[in-house]
Amino acid sequence: RVLITTNPSLLPLHTVTGCVAPLLWGVERSKDDLKEFESLMALTNLLSLNEPSIMDRVAKKAKSVEYCMFSDHPLVRRAATEAMCNMVYHEKLVKHLCSNDGEKLRLWLAFAQDEANDFETARAAAGGLAMMVSHPELAKLVLKEKGLLIMAKVLKDSTHDDMRIRAIHCIKTLREFQQSGEQ
Repeated sequence: RVLITTNPSLLPLHTVTGCVAPLLWGVERSKDDLKEFESLMALTNLLSLNEPSIMDRVAKKAKSVEYCMFSDHPLVRRAATEAMCNMVYHEKLVKHLCSNDGEKLRLWLAFAQDEANDFETARAAAGGLAMMVSHPELAKLVLKEKGLLIMAKVLKDSTHDDMRIRAIHCIKTLREFQQSGEQ
């Protein structure tokens, strides 16, 4: 619980890296929503350091974190989405998201447009997509999954400025990608 609220940059690196394995264990093996939520929130906090050794270890277990995105518990779903957002630029996660012809991105797009039922997860997913579309491979797959239309719908339907800003960024970046002819 301490790692959820503590600034990890204030801790020695060996202490922080030593916490990663137990937190991943809490994500993978716990059947308790509270333990999963706390582990995911702490991992999200540690991932904010952008420390390669932490990123590598968590990216190896990306499937376990992603699995939590399917949780029935909204806090677990949001925390897993936020943790994945902090790894969006990691090479292994990009490969993971590109696997199966971008099938994994459908979940992110579905979450982003589900603001009425789960605003916090929708905001996290929209933020993740806003980062993803800057990567050419991911932008191509987001376009393939009708991401431009979905983000236009989010922009039109949302009453929250932070969702609208994320949608605008996605639309702008995807249109620039289309115009560049990289697709």
